[in-house]
Amino acid sequence: MSNNKSISIIIPAYNEEENLPVLLQKIDEMFRQSGLHGEAVVINDGSTDDTQVILDGLKNKFVFLKTIEHTVNSGVTASLENGISRATGDILIYYPADLQYLPEDIPKLVKKINDGCDIVTGWRQGKYGGKAFVSKIYNFISRLFFKISVHDLNSVKAFKKEIFSNISFQKDWHRYMVVLAAAKGYKVAEVRITLYPRMYGKSKFGPQRVLPAFWDFVVVLFVIKFSQKPMRLFGNLGLISFIIGLGLLIYLSILHWLGEKIGDRPLLLISILLIFVGIQFIAIGLLGELINQNSRKK
Repeated sequence: MSNNKSISIIIPAYNEEENLPVLLQKIDEMFRQSGLHGEAVVINDGSTDDTQVILDGLKNKFVFLKTIEHTVNSGVTASLENGISRATGDILIYYPADLQYLPEDIPKLVKKINDGCDIVTGWRQGKYGGKAFVSKIYNFISRLFFKISVHDLNSVKAFKKEIFSNISFQKDWHRYMVVLAAAKGYKVAEVRITLYPRMYGKSKFGPQRVLPAFWDFVVVLFVIKFSQKPMRLFGNLGLISFIIGLGLLIYLSILHWLGEKIGDRPLLLISILLIFVGIQFIAIGLLGELINQNSRKK
């Protein structure tokens, strides 16, 4: 595959001293065999092993290698942001350093970009190990709520540099890159890639990451729904709250008409509160629509 567009392979690395020499050797082979050209930007994300020492030595061997060192572990999203800010390639590729994905699949990702796609995600084929169940649940729920057709959101990716510039990311939101890009109207595709067992080191995934990932999911869903149709989100919530409150108030009015005392009933306060909250939600929805309209004009 020969193409004038250069690529930048962004590789966050945390305690990957054994994997990096093998990975960079395979990237070198991929460049030679595919006709692609570019660079590999490795971000040492606060490693406590000899990752930086290894990288310093490898820079003499691989002319395409750039390195960035974080003094503390900042996470994948921060590493990607830093790596992308230093990248010079036309096409950017996110590739972990754990050798569970081999560079031989990179040309397939790049081809999809050259064919007109804006972002391409890998669809992992192979054994996930202990992450299989969680990954399947995560991808199923994401397809259901985000209305996106790709099978695998948390894999390697190739994308145009403008995507990262036009999307607002928070910590650990790299896994929602495809979702956020699709919400902005970018063309999304996927290709099958092979997933291999980890050769060296330990997986950074653990049960402690499930709950934060859930809250990230909720926040991303809220951000997308609000940015697309704020009135649908807040208007529907407001209407439901208003109708329930109004219904309770009508019920209490009937009781009052029948001679019962309602002034000391908690239900009276609840009904008034629901009506007030409903009106507030509808007002927020209208304000959101106004902000959206002004943003589109700009």
